[in-house]
Amino acid sequence: MYNIRRIGTAAKSKHDGSFSVYRPNGYDCYLALFVKTKAVFYLDGERVVSEPNSFILFNIRTPHRYGAYGDEYVNDWLHFETDELPAIPLDTLIPIGNAANISEYFELMSDAFYRCNYRACKFLLRAVLSEVAEISGNSVYRSAYSAKLIELRKSIYAHPEQEWSIGGMAERLHVSKPYFQEIYKAAFSVTCDKRANRSGKAAYDRHRPSDFRNRRKVRI
Repeated sequence: MYNIRRIGTAAKSKHDGSFSVYRPNGYDCYLALFVKTKAVFYLDGERVVSEPNSFILFNIRTPHRYGAYGDEYVNDWLHFETDELPAIPLDTLIPIGNAANISEYFELMSDAFYRCNYRACKFLLRAVLSEVAEISGNSVYRSAYSAKLIELRKSIYAHPEQEWSIGGMAERLHVSKPYFQEIYKAAFSVTCDKRANRSGKAAYDRHRPSDFRNRRKVRI
Protein backbone atom coordinates (compact mmCIF):
# COMPACT_ATOMS: atom_id res chain seq x y z
CA MET A 1 0.00 0.00 0.00
CA TYR A 2 1.22 3.47 -0.93
CA ASN A 3 -0.61 6.66 -0.05
CA ILE A 4 0.70 10.13 -0.90
CA ARG A 5 -0.48 12.83 1.48
CA ARG A 6 1.30 15.86 0.04
CA ILE A 7 3.91 16.47 -2.63
CA GLY A 8 5.96 19.41 -3.91
CA THR A 9 8.47 19.77 -6.71
CA ALA A 10 11.73 21.70 -7.03
CA ALA A 11 10.13 24.11 -9.47
CA LYS A 12 7.93 25.42 -6.64
CA SER A 13 10.18 24.71 -3.66
CA LYS A 14 12.99 27.22 -3.97
CA HIS A 15 14.23 29.12 -0.92
CA ASP A 16 16.99 31.58 -0.10
CA GLY A 17 19.97 31.08 2.16
CA SER A 18 17.95 31.71 5.33
CA PHE A 19 15.80 28.61 4.84
CA SER A 20 15.74 26.31 7.87
CA VAL A 21 13.47 23.55 9.18
CA TYR A 22 13.22 22.16 12.69
CA ARG A 23 10.50 19.67 13.60
CA PRO A 24 11.50 17.96 16.85
CA ASN A 25 8.72 15.38 16.56
CA GLY A 26 8.94 14.79 12.82
CA TYR A 27 5.77 13.64 11.06
CA ASP A 28 3.38 10.74 11.57
CA CYS A 29 4.32 9.58 8.06
CA TYR A 30 7.45 9.20 5.94
CA LEU A 31 9.13 12.31 4.54
CA ALA A 32 11.21 11.98 1.37
CA LEU A 33 13.46 14.81 0.20
CA PHE A 34 15.46 15.06 -2.98
CA VAL A 35 17.70 18.07 -2.41
CA LYS A 36 19.09 19.63 -5.58
CA THR A 37 21.44 22.09 -3.86
CA LYS A 38 24.00 21.75 -1.12
CA ALA A 39 22.28 21.59 2.26
CA VAL A 40 23.04 21.04 5.93
CA PHE A 41 21.38 18.27 7.94
CA TYR A 42 21.55 17.33 11.61
CA LEU A 43 21.32 13.55 11.85
CA ASP A 44 21.64 11.86 15.24
CA GLY A 45 23.14 15.07 16.59
CA GLU A 46 25.79 15.24 13.86
CA ARG A 47 26.02 18.12 11.40
CA VAL A 48 26.29 16.81 7.83
CA VAL A 49 26.64 18.83 4.62
CA SER A 50 25.01 17.09 1.66
CA GLU A 51 26.09 17.33 -1.95
CA PRO A 52 23.61 18.47 -4.64
CA ASN A 53 21.19 15.78 -5.81
CA SER A 54 21.03 13.90 -2.53
CA PHE A 55 18.06 11.89 -1.25
CA ILE A 56 16.93 11.26 2.30
CA LEU A 57 13.97 9.32 3.66
CA PHE A 58 12.98 10.31 7.19
CA ASN A 59 11.33 7.63 9.25
CA ILE A 60 8.04 8.21 11.06
CA ARG A 61 8.52 10.52 14.07
CA THR A 62 12.21 11.09 13.35
CA PRO A 63 13.13 14.72 14.16
CA HIS A 64 13.68 16.89 11.07
CA ARG A 65 16.42 19.50 11.17
CA TYR A 66 17.89 20.78 7.92
CA GLY A 67 18.36 23.93 5.88
CA ALA A 68 20.27 25.88 3.26
CA TYR A 69 24.02 25.70 2.91
CA GLY A 70 24.83 28.73 0.80
CA ASP A 71 22.58 31.17 -1.00
CA GLU A 72 19.81 28.81 -2.10
CA TYR A 73 17.91 25.70 -1.07
CA VAL A 74 15.89 23.71 -3.63
CA ASN A 75 14.22 20.35 -3.16
CA ASP A 76 11.48 17.94 -4.18
CA TRP A 77 9.51 16.66 -1.20
CA LEU A 78 6.91 14.04 -0.42
CA HIS A 79 4.82 12.98 2.59
CA PHE A 80 3.55 9.42 2.26
CA GLU A 81 2.42 6.24 4.01
CA THR A 82 3.33 2.68 3.11
CA ASP A 83 3.59 -0.80 4.57
CA GLU A 84 5.96 -2.12 1.85
CA LEU A 85 9.04 0.05 2.03
CA PRO A 86 12.02 -1.26 -0.01
CA ALA A 87 15.51 -1.62 1.47
CA ILE A 88 16.38 2.06 1.78
CA PRO A 89 18.49 3.23 4.75
CA LEU A 90 16.28 5.57 6.77
CA ASP A 91 17.40 8.94 8.15
CA THR A 92 20.49 8.70 5.97
CA LEU A 93 21.72 10.92 3.14
CA ILE A 94 22.05 9.03 -0.13
CA PRO A 95 24.06 10.78 -2.87
CA ILE A 96 22.25 10.22 -6.17
CA GLY A 97 24.27 12.50 -8.44
CA ASN A 98 23.54 11.71 -12.08
CA ALA A 99 22.65 8.06 -11.48
CA ALA A 100 18.91 8.71 -11.92
CA ASN A 101 16.60 11.60 -12.71
CA ILE A 102 14.74 11.57 -9.41
CA SER A 103 13.16 14.97 -10.00
CA GLU A 104 11.41 13.65 -13.07
CA TYR A 105 9.63 11.07 -10.92
CA PHE A 106 8.49 13.82 -8.57
CA GLU A 107 7.16 15.87 -11.48
CA LEU A 108 5.18 12.89 -12.78
CA MET A 109 3.89 12.01 -9.30
CA SER A 110 2.86 15.60 -8.68
CA ASP A 111 0.98 15.75 -11.98
CA ALA A 112 -0.80 12.45 -11.26
CA PHE A 113 -1.57 13.45 -7.66
CA TYR A 114 -3.28 16.72 -8.57
CA ARG A 115 -5.23 14.96 -11.32
CA CYS A 116 -6.38 12.43 -8.68
CA ASN A 117 -4.79 9.56 -10.57
CA TYR A 118 -3.80 7.74 -7.39
CA ARG A 119 -3.09 4.45 -9.12
CA ALA A 120 -0.37 6.13 -11.20
CA CYS A 121 0.95 7.76 -8.02
CA LYS A 122 1.33 4.36 -6.39
CA PHE A 123 3.33 2.93 -9.29
CA LEU A 124 5.52 6.01 -9.62
CA LEU A 125 6.25 6.11 -5.90
CA ARG A 126 7.17 2.43 -5.90
CA ALA A 127 9.42 3.06 -8.91
CA VAL A 128 11.32 6.00 -7.43
CA LEU A 129 11.86 4.21 -4.12
CA SER A 130 13.13 1.18 -6.03
CA GLU A 131 15.55 3.43 -7.92
CA VAL A 132 16.89 4.87 -4.67
CA ALA A 133 17.14 1.42 -3.09
CA GLU A 134 19.14 0.16 -6.07
CA ILE A 135 21.50 3.15 -6.00
CA SER A 136 21.98 3.02 -2.24
CA GLY A 137 22.92 -0.65 -2.43
CA ASN A 138 25.26 -0.39 -5.43
CA SER A 139 28.54 1.46 -4.87
CA VAL A 140 29.14 1.77 -8.62
CA TYR A 141 26.24 4.20 -8.92
CA ARG A 142 27.94 6.41 -6.36
CA SER A 143 31.32 6.26 -8.06
CA ALA A 144 32.93 8.79 -10.39
CA TYR A 145 32.04 6.53 -13.35
CA SER A 146 28.28 6.23 -12.81
CA ALA A 147 27.22 8.99 -15.21
CA LYS A 148 29.70 7.83 -17.88
CA LEU A 149 28.49 4.23 -17.61
CA ILE A 150 24.87 5.27 -18.05
CA GLU A 151 25.71 7.47 -21.04
CA LEU A 152 27.69 4.61 -22.57
CA ARG A 153 24.79 2.23 -22.16
CA LYS A 154 22.47 4.74 -23.81
CA SER A 155 24.89 4.99 -26.73
CA ILE A 156 24.99 1.22 -27.13
CA TYR A 157 21.21 1.08 -27.47
CA ALA A 158 21.06 4.20 -29.65
CA HIS A 159 23.74 2.92 -32.05
CA PRO A 160 23.62 -0.89 -31.99
CA GLU A 161 24.94 -1.01 -35.56
CA GLN A 162 28.37 0.01 -34.28
CA GLU A 163 31.00 -2.46 -33.13
CA TRP A 164 31.29 -2.04 -29.36
CA SER A 165 34.57 -3.57 -28.31
CA ILE A 166 35.54 -3.86 -24.66
CA GLY A 167 38.78 -2.05 -25.37
CA GLY A 168 36.98 0.84 -27.06
CA MET A 169 34.42 1.18 -24.28
CA ALA A 170 37.11 1.05 -21.60
CA GLU A 171 39.03 3.75 -23.42
CA ARG A 172 35.98 6.02 -23.36
CA LEU A 173 35.97 5.80 -19.57
CA HIS A 174 39.78 5.99 -19.34
CA VAL A 175 40.04 2.75 -17.38
CA SER A 176 41.64 -0.64 -17.98
CA LYS A 177 39.65 -3.38 -19.73
CA PRO A 178 39.44 -5.65 -16.65
CA TYR A 179 38.26 -2.78 -14.43
CA PHE A 180 35.73 -1.67 -17.04
CA GLN A 181 34.25 -5.17 -17.19
CA GLU A 182 34.06 -5.23 -13.40
CA ILE A 183 32.23 -1.93 -12.95
CA TYR A 184 29.91 -2.52 -15.91
CA LYS A 185 28.72 -5.84 -14.56
CA ALA A 186 28.40 -4.40 -11.04
CA ALA A 187 26.24 -1.54 -12.35
CA PHE A 188 23.95 -3.43 -14.74
CA SER A 189 24.15 -7.09 -13.57
CA VAL A 190 25.22 -8.25 -17.03
CA THR A 191 28.59 -8.55 -18.73
CA CYS A 192 29.34 -5.80 -21.21
CA ASP A 193 30.06 -8.22 -24.06
CA LYS A 194 26.59 -9.81 -23.72
CA ARG A 195 24.89 -6.41 -23.52
CA ALA A 196 26.71 -4.84 -26.43
CA ASN A 197 27.06 -7.79 -28.78
CA ARG A 198 23.75 -9.54 -28.16
CA SER A 199 21.18 -6.97 -27.02
CA GLY A 200 22.58 -4.22 -29.22
CA LYS A 201 22.71 -6.27 -32.39
CA ALA A 202 19.27 -7.74 -31.69
CA ALA A 203 17.88 -4.21 -31.37
CA TYR A 204 19.55 -3.27 -34.64
CA ASP A 205 18.04 -6.27 -36.41
CA ARG A 206 14.59 -5.36 -35.10
CA HIS A 207 14.73 -1.77 -36.30
CA ARG A 208 16.59 -1.83 -39.59
CA PRO A 209 14.49 -2.01 -42.81
CA SER A 210 13.14 -5.44 -43.73
CA ASP A 211 14.74 -5.43 -47.19
CA PHE A 212 18.12 -4.83 -45.56
CA ARG A 213 17.50 -7.63 -43.04
CA ASN A 214 16.65 -10.02 -45.85
CA ARG A 215 19.22 -8.82 -48.36
CA ARG A 216 20.80 -12.29 -48.60
CA LYS A 217 17.49 -13.68 -49.79
CA VAL A 218 17.08 -11.10 -52.56
CA ARG A 219 18.32 -12.16 -55.96
CA ILE A 220 19.57 -9.49 -58.33
